[in-house]
Amino acid sequence: MNNYFRNTGIIMYGNTEYGLGETYTPVAELSNWLVANNTMDWKRWEDFYAIGIELNYATRTANTKNGVFIDNRYINYQNIPSNRRQYMKLAFADDIGFLPRDSYVAGNTRDDTVDGLLKAENWPGNYDYPKTSNFNDWNVLLHPNMGTSYNEYIETKIPMRDNLEVK
Repeated sequence: MNNYFRNTGIIMYGNTEYGLGETYTPVAELSNWLVANNTMDWKRWEDFYAIGIELNYATRTANTKNGVFIDNRYINYQNIPSNRRQYMKLAFADDIGFLPRDSYVAGNTRDDTVDGLLKAENWPGNYDYPKTSNFNDWNVLLHPNMGTSYNEYIETKIPMRDNLEVK
């Protein structure tokens, strides 16, 4: 929440871990994600794939749920070639990922399109967020402390710089 990313983004991996399940067998799970009020700024194209908010395809798991993706911004997206620009990659065509049945997407924007909407790949086509989701209130998806933190820190200023100096 409240981060500034320059020429990069958030990639979610579904790698297996110990401790998530009831047994000692490792379990892959991606759940209870709140990705809110972040700015992804593409200052220049470096000949790599355009990323922003992305669920990693190779490590995707059917045990993905309760994702809230709200009020994020892609800026200077026109600096990436048009054939490399992407939606948020939250779900896949095989019905795996953060989907409307258990996740929430609203208020995400991008600066390179007429409508300014940052859409989610493989979500229903009308993109009438949040009506597309099964939830009217994203707070029901996450632990109550996460909603409290959001309301407490939403006004925190995002530090943005045009340089990344090194001492």
